[in-house]
Amino acid sequence: MLRWIRFVLTVTRSMFKPRLRVDQESRLTFRAWPTDADLSLMNHASYLTIMEQGRIDFILRSGFLRLLLRRHWSAVLGSVTVQYRSPLRRFQKVQLQTRAVCWDDDWIFLEHRLTRQARLVAAGLAKIAVLATEGRLRPVEVLRTFGLAVGRSRGRG
Repeated sequence: MLRWIRFVLTVTRSMFKPRLRVDQESRLTFRAWPTDADLSLMNHASYLTIMEQGRIDFILRSGFLRLLLRRHWSAVLGSVTVQYRSPLRRFQKVQLQTRAVCWDDDWIFLEHRLTRQARLVAAGLAKIAVLATEGRLRPVEVLRTFGLAVGRSRGRG
């Protein structure tokens, strides 16, 4: 239930926040609720849910969702790798930063950083593929539709 409440709040709040360029960072603040915790510490599934909210905010505010819908494309999550650094207890606040960090021939990589009082709590790297009816699109093609000057090199310059 909390997951759906966070989803609705993220979508609603993103409508009132300033637009992002695809090369900018999304920032959100969350609180670890009792339902997020096993015993007293936030569990791994709740970290993934919060990171998902970061991707939703990033996709909505950057105009990426609008582009996907207009071109009949879809974005799929390939994987998320997470490193946990510091525990998060019930009711503690955490800030999430989400940004596109690089790409290769198949994937766009989004970085998630959860911090509390300037201390890293967890970091995640999500890989996203964009699919069209004819198959997987190259990330360079997708990023060019946003007006980014990207060449054949990997990553941001």
